[in-house]
Amino acid sequence: MTPRQRLLISLGAIIVVPSAIAAGWWYYWPTYRLHQAEAALAAGDLARAQEILKELAYQNPNQSRIYFLTAQALRRSNQPVAAQRALSRAMELGLPEADGRREFALAEAAKQFSPSTERHLLALLEERPQDEEIVRALAEGYATRRRWAEADRFFSCWLELAPGCLEAWMARGQARLTAVGYQHGRAENAAADFREVLRQAPEHYEARLYLAHALISDARMGEAKKELLICRQQRPERAEPLIGLAACAVEERNWGEAETLLKQALEREPRSAYALGMLGDLCLRRQQYEQAISWFQQVLELTPENAAGHLKLAQALRATGKAEQAVAHERAFQQLQARDQAVRDAEGR
Repeated sequence: MTPRQRLLISLGAIIVVPSAIAAGWWYYWPTYRLHQAEAALAAGDLARAQEILKELAYQNPNQSRIYFLTAQALRRSNQPVAAQRALSRAMELGLPEADGRREFALAEAAKQFSPSTERHLLALLEERPQDEEIVRALAEGYATRRRWAEADRFFSCWLELAPGCLEAWMARGQARLTAVGYQHGRAENAAADFREVLRQAPEHYEARLYLAHALISDARMGEAKKELLICRQQRPERAEPLIGLAACAVEERNWGEAETLLKQALEREPRSAYALGMLGDLCLRRQQYEQAISWFQQVLELTPENAAGHLKLAQALRATGKAEQAVAHERAFQQLQARDQAVRDAEGR
């Protein structure tokens, strides 16, 4: 090979090899970005996933998987209507029908857990018994409908599929604790779920706070107080531990401490209708009716449809001889009660 030939080959390599690398990278880049979007979605980084997918949809408007992943990201971001629009586009571009049915049902469940959605999810679960998202959607849907036994069963199924998932332990505990307020289930079962979260993550503030609420529901004030004191150390800027400690003080009939704690809570969260209502309750207990009126008026300014607020304000007004004003709030209470009962009856059908 002559020196001239070697020179030409070298020059060719200098030009061709980088060009080939650039062409390969240009071809591979969309696939690489799609993998990045999938990884972000799997990690729960929904904002990043949507950012990448938006870029890809602009560059590759006819790829069904981009719109399918977009639908999933939007649904998990609590945008089910937008998710279904993206899903429709994905199906137009050839998304398999089975994948489309699953994603559409999950988006419907995020919008409203209707009887139709329930049937579709149960049918999908028969086809995909290990599908964690379907099980979760059923659990959360039954909880929103206050069908506590079914909710508990599906939350437990979720935990069988993902025993290390703290989110699942928290969700079941919260559902169990809410059910106790409707005279269903036992607070100690909710407490057990929150204790499991704390076993895995001892610094989990929300789990400890909910544990304290479960203990209060079970009238275990001494144990609740210990947990709430830790919560106050963890989050001194938060109002919730102070409100919980005030509830313990009320049970101990320590009215002065309860009042002090509730006012400290309001310094942290001035618009806490719950703390204002507790102060009103405290004044009713102590027969401080004028002060009770002031507190309950503030509650109703923040939450005009608070049925209990109307009833208690009426009680305080009657105690001070303001019967005409009391009647108006009693009427509001009755109307709100009737409306809530109608909603419960509709949910039960």
